[in-house]
Amino acid sequence: MLDAEDIDAYDKDDRRLFSRARKKLGPLEIGECYGFQPLLSLGGENTIENLKKVEAIEHLGILCQTQDFSLYEYSSYGTRALVRSFS
Repeated sequence: MLDAEDIDAYDKDDRRLFSRARKKLGPLEIGECYGFQPLLSLGGENTIENLKKVEAIEHLGILCQTQDFSLYEYSSYGTRALVRSFS
């Protein structure tokens, strides 16, 4: 079974971010994700204060242009499959 820790992101103090982001910013709608602003690849810091709700397609498109990026699909059985890599 997939453990939430396997797919969670961590802040600069090694604390899990997802549940804190959901509490601070609210649940995500379809097509949204939590994203760092400024982007980590552009010098942003991975803190809860820098997380924002963003449109997923646009955010991922920008990420692909600023860093190597891989998109994975996770199953409820704990397996991970590479969907696509961007370099």
